[in-house]
Amino acid sequence: MFKSNPQGAYVPSISQSIRPDVVSDVKPEDQIRLLVPSFLGFVDPRESFLRFNLKMTGVGRIIPDKNAGAHALIRNLLIRDGSNSATLVSEEDYNASVGMLNPFTQQSSVYNKHNLFEGVVENVNEDGANPTNLYYGTPPTLNGSDEDNVVGGSEQLEVNIQLPLRTKFMGGKILPVGLLGGLRFQLDTENPLRALQYVETTGLCESSRVDEFGIDIPAAQLTAGTGGNGFGAGDQKRNDGDSKDGAYSVKLAVDTNDNQKNNPFGIGDVLFIEKTAGADIGQGEELGVIDGFFIDGTDLGVQYVPQRAEGTGLTHAYAAADTPKVYVKPSQRSLAQTGVIMKGDGAVGEGGGSGNYPAPSYTMSDVEMVVLKVEPPQSYAEALTRRATSAEGIAMDYDTYTLYRHNQSNKTGLTTCLIPAQQSRALSCLSQPLAVNNFRDVALSSLVGEPDNARNYQFVFGTHMIPNRVVELSRYSQQIGTGLGREFRSDALHLSELQKSIQNIGEPVRNLHKIHEHFVIGRAFTRYGQVFNLKDNSLSLRVDYESTAGQDKLFNNYIFHKRRLVINKDGVSVLV
Repeated sequence: MFKSNPQGAYVPSISQSIRPDVVSDVKPEDQIRLLVPSFLGFVDPRESFLRFNLKMTGVGRIIPDKNAGAHALIRNLLIRDGSNSATLVSEEDYNASVGMLNPFTQQSSVYNKHNLFEGVVENVNEDGANPTNLYYGTPPTLNGSDEDNVVGGSEQLEVNIQLPLRTKFMGGKILPVGLLGGLRFQLDTENPLRALQYVETTGLCESSRVDEFGIDIPAAQLTAGTGGNGFGAGDQKRNDGDSKDGAYSVKLAVDTNDNQKNNPFGIGDVLFIEKTAGADIGQGEELGVIDGFFIDGTDLGVQYVPQRAEGTGLTHAYAAADTPKVYVKPSQRSLAQTGVIMKGDGAVGEGGGSGNYPAPSYTMSDVEMVVLKVEPPQSYAEALTRRATSAEGIAMDYDTYTLYRHNQSNKTGLTTCLIPAQQSRALSCLSQPLAVNNFRDVALSSLVGEPDNARNYQFVFGTHMIPNRVVELSRYSQQIGTGLGREFRSDALHLSELQKSIQNIGEPVRNLHKIHEHFVIGRAFTRYGQVFNLKDNSLSLRVDYESTAGQDKLFNNYIFHKRRLVINKDGVSVLV
């Protein structure tokens, strides 16, 4: 907004901290409201950010969605002028839009910046063999070789986040907040089951991927009737004399060390066992709630307390030929646990124990917005004020998006997604097919789309097909390799369309790897800074799915477009 000064006049600036209207800890599904006061005059949005402390709670090592970081905690973003007369920005599913674009705009150096400031973490073990990351400290040292020397898991850390809001309105020109009467921000926080994610893979939990299911129990431990602590039917009776104060244990060959490397479990996890071979494949049951860990060589010892009725043992027998595995369920981790029977609780009934474990959640504390106030030359500020109070006024264009959701009821065949867009200056459309079943699943990312055996797609604008031939998608469901190293193929035409649509909204495309993991359909309406009028005809998206598609989908259709902010003698208005 400022014009260049050939004399190089100094423009002073100072950072100002603004507290919310209600100063308290912010919980999930809450609201943050802030007012940037008009007396600040001019603010540089590129140097302004939301600052807060963030701490996770719950069983296991849970983090914000790995694709969005701390942005995952913000569901909706609303920005209005100080008098509440004009809506400048209304971006719904803000976290999903960030999770959609982050994988494409990221590279190693950008990831490091997001890790340092925005709380983005992709792996539990950020420090190699030491199982720590931004949100969890070093776990206690495993210094015992049996059940008498168990220790707990990692401690949750409080992380300081500096979060620049990823809206184009806050990434461009200097904002005249004095002429706007201030700026009002409203941020709705997200449900924790959608915002958070367990990023562990092998052996951690039940999974649709067979190669990621559970951890094997070494055959030497699969004996029945060995003093009541084996794995035969009736063994491991709760509060039995053969237990350790009511607890039992299993040793797992996961190549651990004193720092609990490769330990996928957490204190409070409900441990299950299931047969994966033999005549009774799939037969299983709950072992108990994990109480602590120990080490035996490189084997990880897991101690657990059965939650069965007094004197009741295992229902089934588990032998080496059954190849049983132990695992935990994400669905179980998602629930708060009360009345958990703990080690040493003695003869108590089911649900009458002394232990309690919370459901996954987060707390944002010391929330504030830091804005950079700048002071232009007095003559410039006075001229701008005179113009803003005239009939002509001043105008400022900026980019934003409008979200149109579409629930797709049929899973297979040709589907049509109506997008009732009415923008007169549209740039691109990005359609994100979200799996409804994953919408609040902490085992998966809830903020990224899935191809789900899609065959092809094509946009329809009025009677025109865009592009003029269908874009193939079938390769995104074609697997290469097996196990954890498996990949999926890509389609060149889809990549070209997607790259153009992202670049057209001013975002750089730095990464086109693993599209299958963050699938999105894109279309650029124009090129080279031009705009497109969507008011003239109806817009829809046709996606053809194979008969093997298995997900109900919610399509998030983001129409990126330009808005014009006008300030004149009649007040503040926004033209779409």
